[in-house]
Amino acid sequence: MPTPARVLLTILVWVAVAAGWFAITASQHPTLPLALGVTITLVLAFAIAAHLNLALRTRRRRLGTSRKAPWLVLIPAMLVLTGLALAIIRTLYTRAGYTPGPIAQHFAIDLFGMAVHVAAVAGIARLFQSRPAAPTPADSA
Repeated sequence: MPTPARVLLTILVWVAVAAGWFAITASQHPTLPLALGVTITLVLAFAIAAHLNLALRTRRRRLGTSRKAPWLVLIPAMLVLTGLALAIIRTLYTRAGYTPGPIAQHFAIDLFGMAVHVAAVAGIARLFQSRPAAPTPADSA
C-alpha cells in the first residue's frame, strides 16, 4: 500500500506532466479552455493506464503468473481509455462549436502517447523498485 507521501508525490508529478503538455500544445487548439480540457483528459487517461500497468505487474510477480498476463488486460484497457478520452475531447470540441480533426489519426496519436507514458512510468518505477541487497563477504562466511 503506497504511503500518503508517495500518493501526493505521484499526483504532483502527473500535475507537472499535465502542465508541461499544456505549455507545449496549447497553441495547437483553438482556445485555451479547449487546450486545458484536452490536456487534462489525456493525462488522466495516461495516468490510469500507467498505474494499471504497475498494478498488473506487481500482481503478476506476487502470483507468479505468465509474463503475458498483464498485456492481456493492459492492451484492451489502453484501447478503451484512448477511445473514452477521444470521445470526451471530440465532445468538448463539438460543444465549443469547433469541428474535431480525423478520428482515426487522433486515436492513433493518442494511443501512441499513452504507450509512451505507460513505458516511461514503468521504466521510472523499475529504477526505484527495491532490490535485494548484494551479499557481503560476511554472508558467505
